[in-house]
Amino acid sequence: MVDDRSTDGTLQARDAVALHPGMDCTIVTQANQGASGAKNAGIDMATTEYGTLLDGEDLVSDRYVAFVTGRGAALNAAAD
Repeated sequence: MVDDRSTDGTLQARDAVALHPGMDCTIVTQANQGASGAKNAGIDMATTEYGTLLDGEDLVSDRYVAFVTGRGAALNAAAD
């Protein structure tokens, strides 16, 4: 996550992610460079083949997070 010192609730979102077992969250703090600056910083620090870009007002489901983090197949198997 990139905290660009805006008032969009990034730190509160990070705290919510930390409540999910097995979720690893790295946060980088930088000067506010607008949405594209924060997204570019996130892309630069990514270590996975795929990722997702979310803004502070975006809401996602647990299923979405499972697929993005590579846990989607296990989630589908459990639902069958």
